[in-house]
Amino acid sequence: MSHRSQDDEDSRELLLRLLPMSASLAGLSIGAITFFRLAEKSARLTTLADDFLVICASLFLTSTYLIFWALRSKNPVRIRWLSRLVDFVFLLALTLLVLVGFLMVYTIF
Repeated sequence: MSHRSQDDEDSRELLLRLLPMSASLAGLSIGAITFFRLAEKSARLTTLADDFLVICASLFLTSTYLIFWALRSKNPVRIRWLSRLVDFVFLLALTLLVLVGFLMVYTIF
């Protein structure tokens, strides 16, 4: 097996692992929005967290669609490009979700 083919298989394996995580984290973000709507303590921080969670959910859903597109693609160049884009979008959403987590802890306590 060539080096390029092994990289493509590794990329596909990573995408297959990220697909359910991305979809689950989108659901988690939407659930957290619901939680904030039910337990409003600080309106300003809640609104900020809600906005960030909507962005997180959108980014995770975008990541899910990009992963699906990459897995369905036959063009190796497109797969590599989409894999890099998925990495960026997923990590951006994950970073934002962690920041929202800190904001939630600050708001609750």
